[in-house]
Amino acid sequence: MSSHKEEAIAILVAKRLKVDPSETLRFVPLIPAAILRAVQKFAERDDLRHHVLTDPAQVTVDLDGSGVADLSDLIDDPRIVLNLLRFGEITHANFDFPLRRLETTAQARFASALDSLFPKYWLEGNKLKTRATVEGGGALSGALALSVPYWMTLAQVPEIVVETEGVGVVDSLIELLAEEADGDDATDR
Repeated sequence: MSSHKEEAIAILVAKRLKVDPSETLRFVPLIPAAILRAVQKFAERDDLRHHVLTDPAQVTVDLDGSGVADLSDLIDDPRIVLNLLRFGEITHANFDFPLRRLETTAQARFASALDSLFPKYWLEGNKLKTRATVEGGGALSGALALSVPYWMTLAQVPEIVVETEGVGVVDSLIELLAEEADGDDATDR
């Protein structure tokens, strides 16, 4: 949906840095990393998060018989970011509330009287494991819907994610260039 291309982003950065537009070619390889950095910044902000979340109607994953979902395919496409899942919502059709994240597998060992109202999840590598009290006992089954941050491709990045001051792709690219320059300065010493 965005009309921004690599060259347009590079030119915006060149204007901000007040450098010659001919230098923009060196910016282009850093754009994917700048997009990821911008997604992280947007995810951390309640007022901007919705711009970087997947559509839960489109992004689902099935649980196996043990209540476990393999997220590997979703890491590849639509490129969900595992360390940012806490900023999104994972829902199951049988529950009124999103699954609550447990930070450690140790927390998962302890059942709760509220498991019938508030299902839980935790990560072990690319596996999302669940715990919930379900009718008839057993593990949670069916599909989970995910509204979680994802690493957009350039074609998917909306204009607001490109240009929002302080958190957008343009500012993230400027930060990456500054970090790169600081690294170059350190090796020159």
